[in-house]
Amino acid sequence: MRWKWLLLEYFVFSRKERLAILTFIFLLLLAIVMPYYCARPAAQWQADADTAWMTAMTILESPKAWHDSMEPSFVKERKSALPARYNSLKNLVAFDPNTHSEAGWLSFGLSAKTVRTIMKFRQKGGRFRAPEDLRRIYGLHPDQAEQLIPYVQIPEPASAATNKFPAKSPSSFSPSPSTLPDINQADSTAWEALPGIGPKLASRIIKFREALGGFYQVSQVAEVFGLADSVYQRILPRLTCKPGQQIRLSLNEAGIEELSRHPYIRRSLASQIIAFRNLHGPFSDLQHLLQLHAMNDSILKRMLPYLRL
Repeated sequence: MRWKWLLLEYFVFSRKERLAILTFIFLLLLAIVMPYYCARPAAQWQADADTAWMTAMTILESPKAWHDSMEPSFVKERKSALPARYNSLKNLVAFDPNTHSEAGWLSFGLSAKTVRTIMKFRQKGGRFRAPEDLRRIYGLHPDQAEQLIPYVQIPEPASAATNKFPAKSPSSFSPSPSTLPDINQADSTAWEALPGIGPKLASRIIKFREALGGFYQVSQVAEVFGLADSVYQRILPRLTCKPGQQIRLSLNEAGIEELSRHPYIRRSLASQIIAFRNLHGPFSDLQHLLQLHAMNDSILKRMLPYLRL
């Protein structure tokens, strides 16, 4: 019969044909299953790539994060030795670190471990020759050192005290401790005449003033790195500032390097200013800076005295 012939013709296979059909079915199943196994490494790689990209962007957006990421390992180890939380110092009075008693150090609010380090340093013949030597004490928090430095009084040897200061000529000028020229005009000699201000702090104040382009108010002096608040409060009544002396940057002409050098702008904000300017054209109003992601009212208020269109 014809249907039997059709059955034998199309559904009866030789040995080679059966092997070919089985091979085809195996390859088909393999093609269906393989994507499930191949997709997992790809997804993991994508997650790792996303994480790496987000980390890189975070570092670029935050100068502090970039600084921390580039910090040498020995610096991180030194910082890890400092206490995570430190006691705010109290009962501070003038003292000589070479003769101050253990009880006296403890009365300032220093930890017993830090005081033991100081006493061992002295017992081994160590001497403090300048107030800034306190910064070298292992385990003493930098902020605590800055609080102590203004109160350090180290007597000078009699011979050194006799010969150190030559007689001044009538033409020489020494600023009075009670007065200071305008903070935008004062040189290092004038700053050093103030209580608690040494050569290093005077240099930092002048460098900060030059980086800003001049002070527009006295309170900016308190932003100088290493200037303790106690010292700032002591010199505050002697500081004066004549406004309108600061140098202004052109918001529409300054390049990224010029903007980045300003302490109130830095690289991340400068990049956003340049990108906004390239996308929207020149700024027509300084208030348009508020449209930037990293900008807010307080930052803009601080920057405005240094900007022009």
